Amino acid sequence: MSFFLATFSYGSIQLQLLNFILFAYNLVASIGIHLEIRKSLLQMVLAKTLLDPHVLSNGIIITLVMHK
Repeated sequence: MSFFLATFSYGSIQLQLLNFILFAYNLVASIGIHLEIRKSLLQMVLAKTLLDPHVLSNGIIITLVMHK
């Protein structure tokens, strides 16, 4: 099972940085790094996104697709 995360932002610097973090996550997942590390990274990214009012106020949308 691997995860694919995509974000759609309105161009703020912070969301561009988040996009980079998610790109790095996808790269790590594609290499096949250990699942627990990927899950930790996923939780960190989601926590950062969901708990940050600046991100929420800029209208970020996260799509999480799980595939085998």
